Amino acid sequence: MDELGNFDKEERKTMENTRDDFSTELEIFRNSFNLTVEILDSICDKYQKPKTVPHRLTPLTLMIPRLLSTSKSVLKLCMSGYYYDAQILMRAFMENLGLCVYLARHEDKVKEWLNGKKIVSYIRLVDEIVFLFGGENKKDVGRYLRLIHSVYGQASSYVHGDVRALMQFIEPRRKPRIDLSYLPSYKKKEMRASGALGAPAFLNLVLILLLKNEIQADFRNKVLSSVREYRRAQKC
Repeated sequence: MDELGNFDKEERKTMENTRDDFSTELEIFRNSFNLTVEILDSICDKYQKPKTVPHRLTPLTLMIPRLLSTSKSVLKLCMSGYYYDAQILMRAFMENLGLCVYLARHEDKVKEWLNGKKIVSYIRLVDEIVFLFGGENKKDVGRYLRLIHSVYGQASSYVHGDVRALMQFIEPRRKPRIDLSYLPSYKKKEMRASGALGAPAFLNLVLILLLKNEIQADFRNKVLSSVREYRRAQKC
């Protein structure tokens, strides 16, 4: 038996099912991904020489390509049926995005970061995203903190091999043993819950909040429109 061939067959089947069931969300992913590239291009066009880039934006110019790459990797893993592995990468996505927010809000830490120093705990990086969205409303901050800590905690459980996370993707079978037949396979519920399809839209939402002075109003509206489209698609 060629197990690698069996995996390839299941991957292709999962991709076909994902494209059929999530065609709208995949198109939104593509549009949002391209919007992120436009944001990076606009920063580079405005500050054509590296030395002219404001200190607080230097980490963003370095991290946006990495965040784009991670979001694409997460999507490809999910589309192939590897939801568990995608969740591990989603944790890195959240931490890197939080780092962008932290350094934009704490410009005095940029030099330390560029020198390779660890400047803040990982959980604090996730908190930074919450404070960016919550603003001054303590009630909103508390609600978002609980939500994002739950999501981040779940992603962390995949990284550390928590047994509940491992078993989540294994379908109950009558066989007395577990074999490779459950991996990879298409699970619509897990695809929707993974967050993979909305990663670029969420990234853009963070970027327009961080780059208020660099992004024009019409472009901000384009980003907000893509976020609303994704939310509507998720409710269908």
